Parts: sequence; C-alpha cells; structure tokens
Amino acid sequence: MEICSSCIYCGVGCRLKYIADGDTLKTLGDQTDPISLGKPCLKGLTIGEIFNKNRLGKPQIKINGKLKEVSWKEALKFIFENTKDLAPQEVFFSGSGRITNEDNFVIQKFARKVFSTNNIDACCARLCHQPTIQAMNDCFGTPNLSLIENLFKIDTLFIIGSNPASNYPVFWHKVLAEKQKRNLKIILVGSMISLTAKTLKRDDLVSVIEQGSELVFLNGIINYLLKKSIPQKIKNLEGFEKLKTKTARFTPEFVAGICKIKKEDFLKIGESISLSSSLGVFHGMGLTQHINGIENVHTLLNLVILKNALLLTLRGEINVQGAGDMNLNPLPKPGGPFEKGKNMIESFYLSPVKAAFISNFNPAQSLPDLKRLWGNLEKMFLVLINPYFNKTCEYAKVILPSPILIERTGTITNGERRVRLVRRVLPPYKESKPEWQIYQNLAKFWGKEEDFNYQNEEEIFKEIVNNISDYHCLSPREIYGGKDGWPQKTEKFRRFFPEDWEGYDDPRSEKYPFILTTFRQPDSFLTSKETEKSEVFYLCPDDALKLKIKNGERIEVESIVSSLSGAVKIDPSIPKGTVAASFHSKKFLINTLFPLEFDEETFTPNFKATAVRIKKI
Repeated sequence: MEICSSCIYCGVGCRLKYIADGDTLKTLGDQTDPISLGKPCLKGLTIGEIFNKNRLGKPQIKINGKLKEVSWKEALKFIFENTKDLAPQEVFFSGSGRITNEDNFVIQKFARKVFSTNNIDACCARLCHQPTIQAMNDCFGTPNLSLIENLFKIDTLFIIGSNPASNYPVFWHKVLAEKQKRNLKIILVGSMISLTAKTLKRDDLVSVIEQGSELVFLNGIINYLLKKSIPQKIKNLEGFEKLKTKTARFTPEFVAGICKIKKEDFLKIGESISLSSSLGVFHGMGLTQHINGIENVHTLLNLVILKNALLLTLRGEINVQGAGDMNLNPLPKPGGPFEKGKNMIESFYLSPVKAAFISNFNPAQSLPDLKRLWGNLEKMFLVLINPYFNKTCEYAKVILPSPILIERTGTITNGERRVRLVRRVLPPYKESKPEWQIYQNLAKFWGKEEDFNYQNEEEIFKEIVNNISDYHCLSPREIYGGKDGWPQKTEKFRRFFPEDWEGYDDPRSEKYPFILTTFRQPDSFLTSKETEKSEVFYLCPDDALKLKIKNGERIEVESIVSSLSGAVKIDPSIPKGTVAASFHSKKFLINTLFPLEFDEETFTPNFKATAVRIKKI
C-alpha cells in the first residue's frame, strides 16, 4: 500500500511517499511535493527503521508505585476520580508540535470547557520559538512572515544561532543549490563551528562569537548600517530614533571585544549586509534559548526592518506553528475563562499544579533543573499521553498510548505557516488513540460530551476554521482534499523594538571557568528517538591539553545545580572555554546541569549557556 503523507520531524514539513507492507514501512521521496521536490533528508528516509521501537500499546495506571495495564474505561475513570474536584488553577494541559492541529485544538478546548482553566501551553513553542512568535507580533502584528520561497528572491542569506545543515537538511540543500546556481552569498554567525559552517566555501563569511553575545553582534550591525544612507520611510517608522540612541554604543571595537572576534571580521560582515540588495534572514534556538531570547529576536527583526529583509526561519518540530495557532497558550480566549493562566514554567516550577495532562512531550528530560522538576512531578497526578516509553513515564500516574503522526488523520502547519494534510499511513499501534478521541471520551465523565461530539477529524478542522481568525480563509474541503493552504500571513504594521545588552547569560567565574552549551545531532531529533548518541562531552584541543585530558577519557562537569559525568571527544569545532553536548539521550541527561533561568517575558528557558567546571575522573 502506497500513501503520501507528512514527515514526522522538523518544521520544513516535507511530504513523503510511504509504502506499508505488514509490519514493514518504507519511505521514499514524493516527486510532487513542492517543498522537498522528492529529495527528503536522512531522518525522513529512515522513519521505517525506528517508528515501532519502544512503543506504548495499552493504558497503564500506577497503583502502589507500580504501573499496571488496564482497559481504556478503567484508565479514564481513574483520571476522573483523581481530578474531578480540582480547581482551575490546580490543573495544567500541554499540547505538542508532534501531533495534528485537530488534536491540539481539542486539548485546549477540553481544558477551557471542562476545567475552566487557561493553564495551557505547547511544549515546543515555549521551549523553542515563543520569543520568535511574540517578537514577530510586536514588530509586525503577525506571528509568522517566513517563506521557504523567499530563498529564491535574495542575494544574501544571513544565518544566526542556527545550524540548518543539521536541523533542516532539505532547506539547506535548497540553499546550496541556489549558491551553485547563482552564487548566493551566505553569512553564518554562531557560537561554534557547526556542520553548516563546514559545508560553506571560502567566499562565504563565518564568525564564531561568544555564547550570549548575539544581541551585541546584531546591534553592532544595525549601528554600522545606520551610518549609511537610510530611506526616509524607514526613518519615519515608530522606534527609529530610539533605535539610533540604543545602538550608538555598539561600535565595531565594542562588538569585537564582547563577541571575542576580530574587528576586521565584523566589518566584513557589516559591509556584506550593507551591500545586499535583497537580504534573507534565518535564525534558530541559538538566538531564542537565552534569558534575553525575546530581546535577541527583537534585535534581529530591527535589522530585518532596517534592510527590508525577507524571513526564512522554520521553527522546530513539524507542527510547532500549528500548536501555537491552536490557542495552546495561557491567554484568555473568547468563550473561555477570563483570567490569564499558567504556562509550563509556572505550572511545573514556580507554582506547581496538582495535576498535569501532558501530550507527546517529555518534560522529565526536556526541561531545565531536572532534579528540582522530578521532585515536583512526583507530587503531581501526571497523565502522560505518548506513543513511546520515555523518562516522564517514570513519574506518570496514568500513561495513555497515542499514535505517531503517520498513524493519524488531520493537518499540520509547518514552519512557514503552510497547512498540509496528514493522511493515515498505518492503523494506530495496538490500543493507542489520538488525543481528540481520548478527550472526547473523557468529557463524558463530566457530562460535557455535547461540546466534543465529533465524528471525524474534518469536523474538528471546520471548527478550527470557524473559531481561529487567521484560519478563516482556509477551505476544509480543499485542505482535506490534499491541497496546501495558507492562514493569514499579512503584516499589520512595522515598528522597531530597540533592545540593550545587559551582559552574558551566565558569565564564567574562577569557580566555574567554562560555558556549557547544547546542540542537536544531524541524525537525531529531540528526545525519545532510537537515534540517540552516547554520553559525550565535546572539548577543544587547547582546553583538553590544558586539563591533561585525552580523547575518550571521562570527566565530570559540574554547574551550580548538579554534576554529570561522560566521555570526552576532542573537537576543534568547539571554541576555547566551552564544553558542548547533545541533548538527545535519555541516559545522558544534560539538562540536569542547567538551572532554571528563563526569559522573563516569554518564559523560554536558557539551554545555551551555563557556567560549569570540569574535573578529570
């Protein structure tokens, strides 16, 4: 059986050709897909090798500290009995970028209709690109203006805080094809020599800056550009004079000192951006996962406005944009409770709830300050809806098996806000059910079944189109017929949002002389995948020599909240004074080392820079 449906991974949102034969699944490129053009990446082509490993197949409840398989009826009744008396502020719901828009929509509707709570969030949006969404709304009045097609309209691509060669291979192949075809200029700024940097040529510009100095670099570029001729229509925009004042101190000398780069290298990039007649901009979590994440993105968007640049940023998971679009956030919505709710940082750390419903999310591995989190999760009535066994299962009072994306029907909204149909390739694994059916059945216990009286996913999508203003323009018939659609992407205004720099996220000290940062492996995606890497810390040769550490020897890395041991891999890509690690492994829990630090406006945690010390074991 051959079915064309969505990939399950990143925000590029490719369509693949799936060939299912009994228990085997093969994936091929779909030549009709306008995004991938039939050339998907390694992760997409190997879905068939890992999709059925470590799966959850039956509901489980925890009795006397032990998980026990039960019927769906028993599991749902157990949930009802343990949550029916909770107040709105005592319960929390999380959706996910790994499931459909329809499932996410029903999650937030259940929270608001049944529990009268706005304690709702989306794991992927909060942890990855909430600063992007909020900054876009601040500067343009819309959460997304990115388009992959913008690549064909630009002469220079400026990438900051992202590694698209590893994280968005299909997009990166398009970039390289354009470079070969018409000598597209590429500028890459980041905190280490990434796979993207290694694929570039000598005529491209690469700058490795100090972790946490991204805002300084961007304000320096803006200051450089402001000394050139600026069109009057740009000068007339709100915030322009404030932008001039705030960026005045970011001279090339100042930037070079803070970013720890050569002044000449900075000036080359400034001149290249200045000379670009059509600039494209791409950023990632290297910009957002800081305590000043929204300030970083505001500053990047100030540059976008100043240069009239085009955006190409693609979020993270495949349906991050869709999860945010489906009202999975704590803000009051029409027809729901009036009070602002708690986001996941507030619900798990600052004012812990008594019960949490978590869907396709692994907080026990993905969030910071894990030892503190584990203690809070242990006290909660935690309901986990997930396809795979993961670290969070250890803390769940109820585990409900759910299908992976290609075992569902529905829609996703990719990183450029393109809505695409997800066709079911395989039946749901064993007894697993999608969220919309789980919450539909659960609503009956509260006597709210009329609010969830859906016969199929298309009925839910019709409600989405009727209730979410940016989706009013979509045709359910066309989308469910297989035609891609676009929600509202119109810029409502343009205004500068000037920001200043207040210092590094977590500066080095005599006690903690190194900065720990995290990255994603090219053949892995987020957590709970079978492509995880081993327990490895990466160090540069100079630091390894100074510490008398050889390749393969073990070290202990300690932060202010915890310590973790692992083997060393000596890698010249790592800057001096930095120790780096992948965040994929459920055995090597790197996030135990990150204290709870977050952007105070968006609550996105800092996963990119914490001070540590290293001890050879």
